[in-house]
Amino acid sequence: MMNKDGLILHDLVKSFDDQLAVDDISLNIPKGKLTVLLGPSGCGKSTLLRMIAGFEAPDRGKIYIGEKQIDILPSSMRDISMVFQSYALFPHMSVADNILFGLQVRKTSNAEQAERLQKVSQLMGLTELQERKPSQLSGGQQQRVALARAVISERPVCLMDEPLSNLDAKLRHEMRTEIRRLQQQLKLTMVYVTHDQVEAITMADQIVLINKGRIEQVGSPKEIYSQPASVFAARFIGSPPMNLIPALDMNSCTFPNGEVPLPDDIICGVRPEDFEISSDSGFEVEILDIEYQGADQLLSCQMGAATIDVRLPARLAINIENKLKISWQKDASHFFNEQTGQRIELPSILTQSNNLPSNI
Repeated sequence: MMNKDGLILHDLVKSFDDQLAVDDISLNIPKGKLTVLLGPSGCGKSTLLRMIAGFEAPDRGKIYIGEKQIDILPSSMRDISMVFQSYALFPHMSVADNILFGLQVRKTSNAEQAERLQKVSQLMGLTELQERKPSQLSGGQQQRVALARAVISERPVCLMDEPLSNLDAKLRHEMRTEIRRLQQQLKLTMVYVTHDQVEAITMADQIVLINKGRIEQVGSPKEIYSQPASVFAARFIGSPPMNLIPALDMNSCTFPNGEVPLPDDIICGVRPEDFEISSDSGFEVEILDIEYQGADQLLSCQMGAATIDVRLPARLAINIENKLKISWQKDASHFFNEQTGQRIELPSILTQSNNLPSNI
């Protein structure tokens, strides 16, 4: 349990009415890093955050900040700040009073309140808005006030529960940049909950992918994208997600430059951008639809019994009436066990086949 001054979750379990929400989760959250809890609705990520905050008590397990056990403490004594999805601003208070509310409750001196308010308002671009009420602010400005209220507490751990879900796409992009800059500048240990993979990939130092109350994979955005640990991870990360092609469908087609003998219980995963057009060898696919996306075009294709997405440069002239032959480099292949859904490495297939093509 070595994670000096970081956040440590140890064997956490939580149920509601016999429904298991968090199922034996252990996790190290590094100090000064942004960790994103990512997963679909109902997977347990918000319950996990609420247990860290002290709003829910775990049925079993312990929570530490460094060597200090905090699950036995009330939420007010956990040295944690939180930003909610709803912003939770007091409508009758000014921006300044909303930001200062926590300090006023803790009876911080007026001089220190004024000093911190000036510093945080400047940091968040709220200096000119201090006298306004929340109803006079845009959604992005209200989110900045909620962030400022968390930052002014100067607590080392900050929790965020889907804070950008109420904003439009342009504001979400701006606030992602703002939150990431703020976290790095202040060296906060930040735990950020979202179901949006774009937020996770663009912001996180570490992603914790959760499915049905259990951790599916932990890693950097690059690690989870390039080495998904399971079929769930492969399909959840990526837009469009990774194509999953049963070995039986692949063996029913002609492999580029020959056949590679895959076991029947294997699924091969390929990212849409890893496909290439082949002139003579490869798999023949039927084009079902073409979606123009500016720089790229996304082809929906039939390959055996599988429907796959193929991303190609828009400059390539492709008609829906055409049939294509596609292939991919062997290091772009990902293999999963069909029964368990878990990633497997198949060195014997990639290195021992006499018929191994240069690309598959």
